[in-house]
Amino acid sequence: MNTFRLSLFLFLCSMLVACSEPTSEVEDDQLIKLIRSEKSLPSDYHEKAFQRESSPYFEYLFYKVDHQKSFEEAWSLYRLEQPMAEVNFEENDVYFIGLQESGSCPYESDHIKMSIESEALKIHFSQPKGNCTLDATPRTIVIVLNKDSSADIKKVVIGESGAETDVPVNE
Repeated sequence: MNTFRLSLFLFLCSMLVACSEPTSEVEDDQLIKLIRSEKSLPSDYHEKAFQRESSPYFEYLFYKVDHQKSFEEAWSLYRLEQPMAEVNFEENDVYFIGLQESGSCPYESDHIKMSIESEALKIHFSQPKGNCTLDATPRTIVIVLNKDSSADIKKVVIGESGAETDVPVNE
C-alpha cells in the first residue's frame, strides 16, 4: 500500500511540474514564448471577436500590448486568474489571443506552433487526438515576442482545423 501511495504522490507531483509554466516550440530562432494559457475569455468576446467570413466560422480576439498599464488592463479584460506574469516592456511586446476550442479536446502547449514569416506572426494549432466534441469552450493564450521581431509584424495568421485566418490585431 505504501508503494502505491508513493507512486501516486510522485505522479501528481510530476503533473504539477508539467502544468506549471507552459512553453511552446520556438521556430526560426525568434524569441516567442507562451507565458499563459487559461480557460477564459472577455465577457464581450462575441461582440469584439473577429469572425471568418467563410466556413469554418472561427472567431479570434487579439490584443497587442507594449507597456505595463495596457498589460494589466488586458489581463483583467481576458479574466485571467493565474498571477500576472513579469514582462520587460523595454525588450518585449505581449499578444493576448482569445479563441474557442473543443471542451473534450482542449489545446495543450504542445499543440501550438509559432513562427514569424513574411511580416506575419503565424500560430498553428494541431488537432488533438481523439473524438472531440463540437462544443465551444473558452481559451486565452498569452505570448511574449521581442520588440525587434514584433515591430515587423503586419498581420497574425491563425491555422486551425486546416483553415488559415488573417486576423487583425487590436492595440
